[in-house]
Amino acid sequence: MEWTRVSTAADLLEAVRAGVPAIEVDGVVRGMPMVTLAPGVRLRGGVLEFGAKSMRLTRDNVLEDVAVHCPEHEAAILNDTSVADFGTLALRGVRVTGQVLLLARDAVRSGHVAVNGLVVEAADVRGRVERPHDFGVDALQGAFTLWNQQSDPAVEITAELLGLSAGSADRPVRGSGVFVGGHCDWDGAADGGTMRVSMLRTGEIHTDGGIPAGTPDLISAGVFVISGAVVDQVLTAGPVTTYGQNDMVLDN
Repeated sequence: MEWTRVSTAADLLEAVRAGVPAIEVDGVVRGMPMVTLAPGVRLRGGVLEFGAKSMRLTRDNVLEDVAVHCPEHEAAILNDTSVADFGTLALRGVRVTGQVLLLARDAVRSGHVAVNGLVVEAADVRGRVERPHDFGVDALQGAFTLWNQQSDPAVEITAELLGLSAGSADRPVRGSGVFVGGHCDWDGAADGGTMRVSMLRTGEIHTDGGIPAGTPDLISAGVFVISGAVVDQVLTAGPVTTYGQNDMVLDN
């Protein structure tokens, strides 16, 4: 495959506009609006710095050996929910500041997520309004969130998630760490689309949900599997540490 090298925001935006299939970033590129990769486009290398939402994936995209930075409360990587089938979205050796937020909602009815090495250096998801409600409590989203929100039980999203890390001892992510889930009702019972994960393997996780003491109906977790998710195997290969009130370590 022939890679097109870009080193400025203008170069990157032109490559995206032209539908270049393989983009290689050289150095640090900053000053872009949100970038949406067309179906099949691969991007690797370098550092991308954004002022708000960052990389939006569509279908069969690959991000590899790239760092994506945005404000901690924004989404560093997200998906276009107007795409009915997002094919396989692959993240390999990716580092981000900001949330990774992949949702099955709106038009999305199928797809597979393949992660092999993802570090969320910092994220703050405490302001997210959408939270699953299970067993009398709301749960904070994660720095990495993979969530099937479709109410139709026929909608199944699949994933293999290897080498997910979030936060550090001196900079824990604010909210949950890793969050995977499907559709559930107000009482916490799975009642719609399923998130089916063959393997969830995490590295080092540090979280602080920032939940005030005496809050009875809000929780977070370092590694969170909520209703509607079926995970064949969860392996915490690194330490999982939580620092705040109502912060579970592992929760399902």
